[in-house]
Amino acid sequence: MIGFEKYPELAALFPKGERRERMALVEDLARSAHDNLLEFLVWNHELYLPPGFVELYPKVKGVDYPVCLSSELLKKSIRNKYVEFFQGAPSVDGVVISVNESGQFSLITDAGCKCDRCRRLSQHERLMAVLNEVIAVTTEFKKQIVLRTFRRLSSTICTAIQSWRRFAGHSPGFLGRCR
Repeated sequence: MIGFEKYPELAALFPKGERRERMALVEDLARSAHDNLLEFLVWNHELYLPPGFVELYPKVKGVDYPVCLSSELLKKSIRNKYVEFFQGAPSVDGVVISVNESGQFSLITDAGCKCDRCRRLSQHERLMAVLNEVIAVTTEFKKQIVLRTFRRLSSTICTAIQSWRRFAGHSPGFLGRCR
């Protein structure tokens, strides 16, 4: 999922027409799932940035970390990515977000950016800086959101997930293990 409409520079890094074909395929799969009385959710990681993103948008670069989680541009790009996705594949029922396992970022355990704003963020706040954008879009589009992890989570993060369940009346699922 890459928000090309708002970021044409990024779109230029990928073959023309490929995104539209993939979006049409996802929409067809979602409709087929519904025809068979199944829900269709897509899988993503808490934060995934395509190769070249930070170089194209240096304002998102962090201090001693690939990205600054306080960057409004980063938050806006996350939001736009999901808006564009749900507009392009409206039959998709929601997203499954894999937390702390992407290999690219582990927002729960990484120390994160060392800028003045990020340095003061707790583990919970680092994760929520990204997830709040996903929550806002899934709520706006009335889509499901499920968090999952195979890692054992600290009680601090489990408490954060429990509080997230009450966010704006949105009740995400959670698949994981708490200590």
